[in-house]
Amino acid sequence: MKFKGLLYGFLVVFIWSGWIIVSKFGLHQNLTPWDIIGLRFSCAAAVTLPLLLKYRNDLKEIFNCKTALCSLGCGFPYVLTSFWGLELSPAANAGVIVNGMLPVFCSFIVFIWTGQKIDAFKALGIVLVFMANSMLLYGADLTYRGAFWLLCAAFFLSFYSVSMRVWSISIEKMMVAVPWVNFVLFMPLWFFAPSHLQLASFNEIALQVLYQGVLVSVVALYFMSQSINLLGSVTASTIMALVPTVAAILAWLFLKEELLVNKMVAIFLCTLGILFYNNGQFVFQVLFSKGKVRQ
Repeated sequence: MKFKGLLYGFLVVFIWSGWIIVSKFGLHQNLTPWDIIGLRFSCAAAVTLPLLLKYRNDLKEIFNCKTALCSLGCGFPYVLTSFWGLELSPAANAGVIVNGMLPVFCSFIVFIWTGQKIDAFKALGIVLVFMANSMLLYGADLTYRGAFWLLCAAFFLSFYSVSMRVWSISIEKMMVAVPWVNFVLFMPLWFFAPSHLQLASFNEIALQVLYQGVLVSVVALYFMSQSINLLGSVTASTIMALVPTVAAILAWLFLKEELLVNKMVAIFLCTLGILFYNNGQFVFQVLFSKGKVRQ
């Protein structure tokens, strides 16, 4: 069970890391953030239309206040604030702040909401992850406005992770609610928002439709929801904290952003933090025990 949850989490890591690169690329082309979001949820709604028809007799259970709020957490408010932050920051910074802050925000929201505390090893893991992602920001071209919008995106996504678990919203409901709630609410905003859709090439639109609308909004949503269900919101969010390191490497490969020594050290710390969070006692024995390590 735990292995499957970790596998789903790592799959999301690679999809989201690529999403940051694809989004940053798209923002440097003709499409506006509003265009990319509109294409994303239009495509996602079209892809999940068969599911909507399948559950047409249960629409009151799928579309209610709780599922709507949860859907917006990983919907257009999260994507729009991410894009606003991306426009003001290097691509690697989005992964650092948004995904790096997930375990911190999730732990805080879970504690406030349910009173649930975490043990010392898990707390150490979160601290290491936070330190690693803070190191990635050293010397980065970061603005206060960019950081603010990325922190807002991190909070929205953290709320989605925690609320889905606390409210026990099923994956089947989320697979329908997320695309359609955001499609219905965002379309009127897109009508009045700045748009350069007519200037974009077919290839540019196709890339955003397929990656944003199918891979991220449907496939990654399914994987992340499974990971949250199997591991819990805080544990799943800790796995997502790997996104900054993967995104930094991808940004170096495809966007020619620098990969400095501090980023390599941060990658090690982030990995160590995730190991401590998920199996802290064993990692502690491996690193510090002089005797035989016991499983």
